[in-house]
Order: sequence, then C-alpha cells, then structure tokens
Amino acid sequence: MCRRHSPFSPGTAEREANQALEAAFINHATLKRRWVARVEVSLTKEARDLERENVVRQHAITANAKAVAMRLRALDDLRRQAETFLAGLNTSWASRYAVKLAQQPELAAEVVHRMLEDRRQDAEHLVDTVQRMVEAHQTANIYDLVISSEGALRQALEQLGVALPPLDPDPLFTPADIPR
Repeated sequence: MCRRHSPFSPGTAEREANQALEAAFINHATLKRRWVARVEVSLTKEARDLERENVVRQHAITANAKAVAMRLRALDDLRRQAETFLAGLNTSWASRYAVKLAQQPELAAEVVHRMLEDRRQDAEHLVDTVQRMVEAHQTANIYDLVISSEGALRQALEQLGVALPPLDPDPLFTPADIPR
C-alpha cells in the first residue's frame, strides 16, 4: 500500500496504511479492542537529502524575491521624493538658488548676488515687455489694452515670483467670451 505513494509524501502513505489497519482490526473477531497497531512512514535518506536541497533552493528563491521587492519599494519611495522635489522647483523662482546653496553653502555670497542680478534682469525684461505692449496699444483705447494685456502681465509677474491676488470671478473689464 505504501509503495503506491510518492517517496516524498510519506504522510499520505502513513494515513492510508493506518486507515486500512483500523478497518482490519475493527472487523477481526480476536483483535478487536485488544490490539492497536500504527504504521509510521518516513522519508529515506536519499529522499531527505533531495528534499533538503529543494527546500534550500526554494528558500533562496523566496529570499531573493523579497530582496528585489524591498529594493523596488525603496526605489519607488525615492522616485516619489524626487518627483515631489522637482515639482516644488517649478513653484518658486528661488528654488534653483536654494539648490545651489544646498550644494555649495560656501558660495552663499555669490549665489545670492547672482540671484539678485537675475531678478533685476527679469524685472528689466518685464518692464521692457510692458513698455512694448503699451507702445503697441497706444492707438487702441484703454479698454482694449486692459483686456489684451491682463493675462500676459499676470503670467510675467507670476514668473517673477510676485504674489498676485486671485482673479475676480465677476471682472469689470473682461468679456465673458475670453478664456481665463
């Protein structure tokens, strides 16, 4: 009976052999309630060695998979942190200078000087842009000037980092057909 089972699954062979013994003892007139027999089936040395090697290989595969999953989680966390950091750079004009200061704090005076110089150049560029817009609209009336330059002026001021009030939900000068 035990030979019908795999040498690597002695538990099923043992269970079937014990069930057969119990059935035989229950139906036997002289053995019933006098004797109890139990069969124990175990792996052979060869089967134990093969099973041990198999378990070691499976453990190595499982451990490797866990290590890869842990590295992937760490990389995903780093990616999210980098995305948050880079997204923050787009929200502030001072971010690029903050990064330079963080990388080279000993150059603080140079970085601050460069920052102020860049801001001055940006302001000059804004004034030049507004001046060109005004000159282009000299022949137009003030209503057309306000409508056409409000969006460009807001965007330029936002690029310079100037805090702007929110847009009026019911503006006086902007027609309803102009997208905002």
